[in-house]
Amino acid sequence: MIEKLVLMSEMLQAQLRYPSSEASATETFADTLAEDFKDLKEYITKALSGVTANTWQINCSAISAGINRICTILYSLYASAIRSGDSPVRKAQIRFCKKLSSQIEELIWIIGVLAPGMISKNNAAPLSTYLPARLRIRSKSKALSELIPLLDEHCRPIIEIIQSAINNLLKPGKPVSFRLLEYLEELLEVLQGVKEDYPGTTINYRLHIKLITYNFNYPRYVAYCNGKLEEKFGSDSIIEKITNLSWYEMELRRIIPVPGKALFEAPMQSAQYSLQLYVTEEIKYLQLINALPSGSNVDKIRLKLSVAETSLLFLGMSELDLIEDKNFNHLTLQISRFFSTIQAESVSKESVRSNAYRYKPETIVSLIKKLLELINWLRSK
Repeated sequence: MIEKLVLMSEMLQAQLRYPSSEASATETFADTLAEDFKDLKEYITKALSGVTANTWQINCSAISAGINRICTILYSLYASAIRSGDSPVRKAQIRFCKKLSSQIEELIWIIGVLAPGMISKNNAAPLSTYLPARLRIRSKSKALSELIPLLDEHCRPIIEIIQSAINNLLKPGKPVSFRLLEYLEELLEVLQGVKEDYPGTTINYRLHIKLITYNFNYPRYVAYCNGKLEEKFGSDSIIEKITNLSWYEMELRRIIPVPGKALFEAPMQSAQYSLQLYVTEEIKYLQLINALPSGSNVDKIRLKLSVAETSLLFLGMSELDLIEDKNFNHLTLQISRFFSTIQAESVSKESVRSNAYRYKPETIVSLIKKLLELINWLRSK
């Protein structure tokens, strides 16, 4: 097994050093790949030569990084070939990528037998693993459309959000890790289970539970859920909102996520945490408002900025951590309560949020001009 591992690294290196007619179409990549394979063979030889445990670990890390780099290059080459039209060169590039990827896949398998865990699940999967997995994932993703007639009007768009996330993550030329392929296949399999009826639950409820349990922390999903929650309770009284949101918060806390599962790993927050944070901050704010004496007025700070400029300014400060409040929905509530603008004495939180995320180029220009005035004033001090 060890001899085969070293021999394979030599053969792969030689194949690139002396390109065949198929490989000749890859001259741009061949030199880089040949050097990578040369380094890979060296690290494999060192790792298997009875060196110290510390040196073994160093070489194992180098082997994993080297294979990841080679797989990433082959993703780029394959995507380039797909985009280049139906030509002999294109076909040669595709054959070359597939053949080389199959050999890389076998190399990874041998390394896995000799040293389990050496190849990280976050490494890019070889094309020979990725391409059939992508077909399966896309097929299962399309099958989710069968759920749309069974869902209510609020949950139907979530299917499109899931499908959009998958399409974005599986774009040609974008390396995909073993971990992500495994996660997507498992998630889609689990989502098919929402059709199974459980007493006391609806298919809409089961869809959310499975997405949160499997930590589908796609930003669009979290934003959509928060928006729908606000829409659902928007016309309620403050007390009713607090009661309903408290129930929702309790339901979120009861969910037990599957360990180690996530669409995006750290530092991206989990879907459960992000949804819970929004609800918790909304409850705190509503409790604060409810505690104010009836008819109390707040003296607002008047800004010589438009609503759009104000929204963009606070969004920027939030993104750059100049404001500790990480919940922008909560921040919009505070802005609407304590600030007025040259356009309006009363600014709704909906207007603040809408202008923050749908700003126009002229808003950026005008805000930059005003910020430059502030910078020049600071420089004069």
